[in-house]
Parts: sequence; structure tokens; C-alpha cells
Amino acid sequence: MSLLKKCNFKCLLRRHQQLMSAHPMVMNSIQTSLLMTAGDITAQELVEKKGKHYDPMRTARMGCIGLMLGPAITLWYRGLDRMFGSEMTMRSALMKVAFVEVFLTPPGLAGILIADALLEEKPVLEVLKKKFLRMLAANYIYWPTSSFAIFRFSPGHSRVLWTTVLSFGWNVIMAWMINTDVADLEYKRIAGQSND
Repeated sequence: MSLLKKCNFKCLLRRHQQLMSAHPMVMNSIQTSLLMTAGDITAQELVEKKGKHYDPMRTARMGCIGLMLGPAITLWYRGLDRMFGSEMTMRSALMKVAFVEVFLTPPGLAGILIADALLEEKPVLEVLKKKFLRMLAANYIYWPTSSFAIFRFSPGHSRVLWTTVLSFGWNVIMAWMINTDVADLEYKRIAGQSND
């Protein structure tokens, strides 16, 4: 009999939590990689509508970046709890969000862009010039409210899981932004208007 037939959703969730407690770095790497992979597939198929032109290497790159981000997120949350306390107060949540958005997000996004540029063998500085500020602005629209809710209402042991769930939407946005050139989009928009 299969595990899914023997075990209901509560059982699977409990097992997931046990594995998270025993192996947080490994589990967070796997979760983050799977969600970044799913985010890229969604970006290519639903947002960009690539169809036959789907790029599996691009998806693999995003999955690899996710493997590297899992441990970073784990350490990130541990450090924030050490600096600002693990309690779920308004003050603690606001301090954590401010610290993350000012000190951790810019180098984190730069690291993701650098990793992608290196994996794709593109000039790192050119990629950073084209995409960093646009991604940072999108981050500031998406993450502060989400992060506040996580820090304010989610206990420490489930923060990475909720971040991972909320990251799916961000991963779609990020995969699309990393792999789309604004100049190309503007050209297509203008070309489409001139054909009307």
C-alpha cells in the first residue's frame, strides 16, 4: 500500500515538520529548489506562453539557485531572531522587515542575478545594470507586507514554510524578470501598436 493511501494530509504535514526539525538546511534547500523550479515553469508556460520553446536549462538554473538559497533563508531567519527576538510582536516584525529590506534584500537579489548570469555565461555587470533596480522595485512591492505577516503571525518553526509558499508567486515574477529584457518588451509593445 502506498504512503499516500496510508497517510492523510495531517500525517504528511506532521512528517514534513519532523523532517524540517531534523534537517532544516536540507529540507529548505529542497523546498526552495522545487518552488523556484515550479515558478520558472509557470513563468515560461503561463506568463511567457513559450509552449514548444520551453527552456529546460533555464528551469534547471532556477532550481540550482533554489538549492543555494534554502540554507541562506534558514540562516537568515535564525539571525533575525537572534538580533530582534523570536516573539511575534508588532515591533519585532517591523524591525525584521526593515532590516531585511534595507540590508539583506539588495545583496540577496544581486547574488541571484550574479548566479544566473554565471550559469548562463552572460556578462555579470551588464545583467546587474539591466535587471537589478527593476527586480528591487518589484521586491519592494511584493515582499514587505508578506514578510510582515510572516514575522507577526507565524511561529519560527513554520516561517520558512510560509515564506516558501509565498515565494511561489515571487518566483514566477523573478524568473520572468531575470529572463526577460525590458528593451525587448518595449520593442514588442511599440511594434504591436504600429501594426494596428
